[in-house]
Amino acid sequence: ADAIISKLQASISKEEDAEPALLITADI
Repeated sequence: ADAIISKLQASISKEEDAEPALLITADI
């Protein structure tokens, strides 16, 4: 699970629009 979150956070860093991904992490 940690690896998935790390990849997700890495993709968030690359995207200026991070809110949708933030909702996904909150859902996890």
